Amino acid sequence: WCTSLHEFHAKQAQAWKSVSDGKEEVDPSRWKDIVWPGFQPPDHFKKASAADSFAYLDSTNTGTISEKDFGSIWDLCGNNYQPDMTTPPLITTTTIERPPATSAAPSKPATSLRSSTAGPARLP
Repeated sequence: WCTSLHEFHAKQAQAWKSVSDGKEEVDPSRWKDIVWPGFQPPDHFKKASAADSFAYLDSTNTGTISEKDFGSIWDLCGNNYQPDMTTPPLITTTTIERPPATSAAPSKPATSLRSSTAGPARLP
């Protein structure tokens, strides 16, 4: 659910305003009737019940979801980082190659570095 919020809202404050309808807290009836029904899990995952999801968000166990409760879930998604999607990232690799062993030991070990840059990385 949190990940889907990040798809529609760039900032936590925007998402909270949408979920809370501008109120200070979200009560169980708003959650059950308005907020939770709109969420459809991706990839045919089973959806948690409205009561279970509400209890998970009500981290302070007050019977309502506060903006602070909501913020802790928002941060759990790990979506504070929003990459610039206008330029695809490049992947650079470095390989260290050692020459084959010989019977005469050189005074210094010889190594060579080879770098390559691959095309755009695909994000999951």
